[in-house]
Amino acid sequence: MLFRNALRLLMENFKNVYKILLYRILVTVIASALWCALILPEVKSLLDHEITQELLTQAQALFTSFFAADGAGIAAAKDQIFGANGLLTGLMEVIASKATSIVLTIIGCVAVYLVKRIAETLCYFSVGNMLNDKMSTYAETPFSASFASSLGKACRYALLYVPAVFVFDVFTIFLVLVLFMMTGLLPSLFFSVLIIVLMQSLKLSFTGRWMPALTNGATLREAIKGGDKVEKRVRFRIYTTYVVTVYLIIIVNAMSALCTFGSALLITVPASFLLLICMQFVNYYTVKGKKYFLTYDKIAYAPDRGDREHFFEYIDETAPETAVQDAKDEENENKTENV
Repeated sequence: MLFRNALRLLMENFKNVYKILLYRILVTVIASALWCALILPEVKSLLDHEITQELLTQAQALFTSFFAADGAGIAAAKDQIFGANGLLTGLMEVIASKATSIVLTIIGCVAVYLVKRIAETLCYFSVGNMLNDKMSTYAETPFSASFASSLGKACRYALLYVPAVFVFDVFTIFLVLVLFMMTGLLPSLFFSVLIIVLMQSLKLSFTGRWMPALTNGATLREAIKGGDKVEKRVRFRIYTTYVVTVYLIIIVNAMSALCTFGSALLITVPASFLLLICMQFVNYYTVKGKKYFLTYDKIAYAPDRGDREHFFEYIDETAPETAVQDAKDEENENKTENV
């Protein structure tokens, strides 16, 4: 039920996919330019070094001798490259002499990556704010207006969310690398995907309420603090829903990449981000027992009936005019109380 409603919201707000796509392309182009500015000078300096030039020459000679079946030439080239004081050893010494600049370059690249993630998170928060307006009052908020009005909260959210998620993702990568070192290839592939899916779902379960809570008037501390007893009671249900969603996202993107030689990823990747945003808001509205618009004439409502087993199954879709007006009146009352 949760996934179905999130999917319906995705289709109802599909035009936001193109906004996310254009925004991500712009941010990626800027970030790529900064990465090139940081990396290319170091690479050029290394390639222009005389040892590197000699190593490339000997590598070419090695391949030429190999295809010509010249045993003496192969032995001579291998000795020049892999000998005790060979060119490869010299190249390692050159790299070691540039250790400080290489470390600074890596730090700079990581910083650019984090800034890129923060900029993208500002976009996702703005889209989430637009989605919240659509779900609560069926209001069509322009992206620029949403971006400007929510910039303060979006910045606070991004500055907390991005570093926390970065540490979480690094830990996940560490687990995957340890797994590859401890097991064979096929078991590693199986368990790596499983770990990634479970860890990403866990991350979404704990951070998924932050954005909806902030867009509904909560402070950052209140959003992070956690939900009420109802939310804690159904947390495992939310987690399993995210597991299924993440698996479906992986399958759709993998099949799109294979069947269209990657071109469909221009649509499926931003659509995946929007689907996750929709899932976060559907979960939040459902747990809070709030009405929300699926379409103009369909409203979903999931009150807390105190039934743990069937909590998420009680979602009533109605279309009377009074329900539409009640939802708008409720939103206006909340805004008045906040003022």
